[in-house]
Amino acid sequence: MSGAAKFFIGQPLQVKSLAPRATAAHTSRVIATTPHTLTVSIPYNKGRVVLWPVGSRVEITVGQADGTYSFTSEIIERSLGDVKSYTVMRPQAISRAAAGREVAEGMSRVIAITSGKGGVGKTLFTINLAIALAV
Repeated sequence: MSGAAKFFIGQPLQVKSLAPRATAAHTSRVIATTPHTLTVSIPYNKGRVVLWPVGSRVEITVGQADGTYSFTSEIIERSLGDVKSYTVMRPQAISRAAAGREVAEGMSRVIAITSGKGGVGKTLFTINLAIALAV
């Protein structure tokens, strides 16, 4: 496709995870747009929400008047409120993955919580951090 892709609210698109075990693309719709991001509805597969973590790389395919347009993006935000959605980077936006800070395939992200003395609240901090990251 020539030129830049045009996105509009309600536009259908296909979202596919680039994780090694991912198999299928899922149908979604554009909910909102900004100059640097697209907010898309979280897809469903057989009646179940398809959840991917923030930082996941995805391939977005959208139909345009002159053909289909595909690009690789990154999920930068996930909302599980009344309207379940992912916010992804637009094609021209600079993502963390593009900046070379991507985690290698199959590797886990690790956050170490340490202290020099016991009883300073590491457990409380770690539980609250886990809750914040899970949302």
